[in-house]
Formats: sequence, C-alpha cells, structure tokens
Amino acid sequence: MAILKIIASIFLLIALGRLPYKYYIALRWIVLTVSAVSAFEAFSNDKAGWAWLFVAIAVFFNPIYPIYLTRSIWAPIDIAAAIIFLASIGAMKSK
Repeated sequence: MAILKIIASIFLLIALGRLPYKYYIALRWIVLTVSAVSAFEAFSNDKAGWAWLFVAIAVFFNPIYPIYLTRSIWAPIDIAAAIIFLASIGAMKSK
C-alpha cells in the first residue's frame, strides 16, 4: 500500500505544473482509488481519523461528480493530499 501512496503523491505534486486536461482526469481516478483503499485500510485498523481524511480526499478528487476549482485553489489541496498520503505511510503501520 505504501508504494501506491507514494505514486499518488508524486502524481499530485506533478499536477502543480501546467499539464493537459487528460492528466488531471487520470489524477482524479488515481487519487480516488488510492484514497478509497486507504480509507478501507484505516477503518480496518481502527484509525478513524485517517479514514475520514481519506474519505474527504476521495470526495474532492472523485471523477464522477467532479468539483471544479481554480488552479490557485487546487494547488494547496494537491500538496495537502500528497502530505497526507506520505504521512499516513508510517502512521498506518499495524502494530
């Protein structure tokens, strides 16, 4: 799971550049998938706080009913989501 979170984080940080619209569509699917799996993992490990963070990320990045925001608003969201994915790698380890 850690590798998927790293990949999603890389994609989120690359999204800070100017890229074709298709990249952002693919980004939504990648982030939605990793967020959903991470939320399931978090709920399974009794880490409700992390789970709800991943649910929020999934809602923001869902490609079915997209949320349209300006680049200046998406940039900090992308950075925050990448940080959450990376921070969760260590925090979500089962004991």
